[in-house]
Amino acid sequence: MVLLVLAFAMWSTWLAVDVRHLRTRIETQVGWLLALTEARDALSEGHAPPDDIPAVLTEMEGQFGAEPAVLEALSVVRRGVRAGDPEAASTISAGLLPRIRRANGAVSRQLGSRWDQVTVLVFLSLLFALISLVLVVLRQRSEQQLSDAESRRRATEDRLAKVGVGLLGLDDHDEVVFANEVAHELARPVGGVSTWWHELVSNAALPGRRPCPVCQEPARVGRVVIEDVGGPSLRMVEVVFGGHAHDLVDEGAYEVVLVRDATAQRRQEARNLLESKLSSLDDLAGGVVHQLNSPMQVVIGSLQLARRDASGEVAELVDEALEGARRVVDVVTGLQVLRSSPEAAAVSLGEVCAAVERLVLPLCHGAVRLRCSVDPELRLRADPARLTAVLHELVRDAVLAVQAGGADPQVHVVGFVRDGRVVLEVRDRRPSDARGPDLRRALAEEVVTDLGGELRFLEDHGEVVARVSFPQTP
Repeated sequence: MVLLVLAFAMWSTWLAVDVRHLRTRIETQVGWLLALTEARDALSEGHAPPDDIPAVLTEMEGQFGAEPAVLEALSVVRRGVRAGDPEAASTISAGLLPRIRRANGAVSRQLGSRWDQVTVLVFLSLLFALISLVLVVLRQRSEQQLSDAESRRRATEDRLAKVGVGLLGLDDHDEVVFANEVAHELARPVGGVSTWWHELVSNAALPGRRPCPVCQEPARVGRVVIEDVGGPSLRMVEVVFGGHAHDLVDEGAYEVVLVRDATAQRRQEARNLLESKLSSLDDLAGGVVHQLNSPMQVVIGSLQLARRDASGEVAELVDEALEGARRVVDVVTGLQVLRSSPEAAAVSLGEVCAAVERLVLPLCHGAVRLRCSVDPELRLRADPARLTAVLHELVRDAVLAVQAGGADPQVHVVGFVRDGRVVLEVRDRRPSDARGPDLRRALAEEVVTDLGGELRFLEDHGEVVARVSFPQTP
């Protein structure tokens, strides 16, 4: 790189000197042209030539001394200038001026070539400057990113320390070296911090590693939330990797991991999402029923009047329009089941399943068959919107699981009465590893329990079954 910069500097210096030299030559030769032209005109008119003509002739003799024709013409002009001979004007026009013009042309071409090189020089200079600027910006950005990451890590550690978090120390082989009391409390259902930690992260996508600012060894820095299924109930654990800490043990660099139970926070987030969905369903039902019901009645009435006077092909078209309008009315009427009630009311399971079928059908994409076998006379006392939302979650989970590669691409919703309870089952044959999010399942169980029912997940002859049951409405 140093040699390249040195060569570039030498080339730039030589180019500047050569351009200056060529420009001086052109200026000198243009001066010769002007002086000789003035002398020629003066001699032609019988006047004395300018006083600087002898000096010009001497300078030209120094430059064109190797050309006999030019030397002879210079001698003739010198004698003619002394004698005031008008014949010297023709010698100037025929022998000297053309030679100076040719010399000017050659120097001009050289100067043009040098200017091309100057253009390349300027371009390369700008390119080098741009590359240098980009390298500086990239370096500053990299340093800023490292600084920001370090600041975020420290801020996260301070925030978690204030609310009481578990502290783990991991060696180069991800073995637990030390842990505080909070970490021991989290690991108590499993029986040992090391066992609990390895079960927790065995199937989790952990953050990548970054160079430690102190020892430059790779260390994880980042945050992840992991489902802890080793305890008696589902638990969401927030894990923060804080990089290396060299002052926690006597020697060596250990990776610091902060953990805390985030189940309540995640459960509340999921509950807020469900409440938002319930509100959306209520708004959807209310808006659609209000906006479409009355206009569709007007359309049906108008079509019925038109049918009286229609005949032939026109009558067939009116009948088709009437059938389509009635189907729209059926859909609108079916959506009324989505509207929330201040108190639990007796709701038809057939209407609930029909509404869920309409909501889930776009997810099937024609690849999954959705069948509903529910007696329309079955009724139970529950909030229709909340019941519809729960059933929608179960059917949606089944459809997505079957789409992931199920042997039988269909989902079957069955409703019946057993032992004095109304039962709804969502059945599918999904792959063994296709399972819905545990937190959403737990939240669905809570909603069903709030409605006075029970939700269980089981397997029956190779089918995955989500069974919802309620006491039978009298």
